Amino acid sequence: MAFSPEPVQERILSMPWDPSALQSGVTEGHMRRRLAQASVDGYVHLPGVLVGSLAGLAAPILDAHRQVLGALAIVQTMADVNLKVQVPVLLSATRGLSGMVGNLPRD
Repeated sequence: MAFSPEPVQERILSMPWDPSALQSGVTEGHMRRRLAQASVDGYVHLPGVLVGSLAGLAAPILDAHRQVLGALAIVQTMADVNLKVQVPVLLSATRGLSGMVGNLPRD
């Protein structure tokens, strides 16, 4: 979502929140800050957001115009998180995929 056009972000943020999101304590302001940081970092790390014992790490796959085509994610137990290793590997993989699929003609 951090790499989606602003109108898409606004549409999603203005939708009613899922009850589990409301119970998580995450606010709209917190979500906006996380999206901005993810946009700068090129990835997002979400430790224990949906399930307390799991962490998610994700980065976008972009086309040649920097439009989001998809994302690559790693979901693992909190004990297995090693951002120093996993972030560079994830970013390398998404850049490679972006380069491959970003140059394919669209139907």
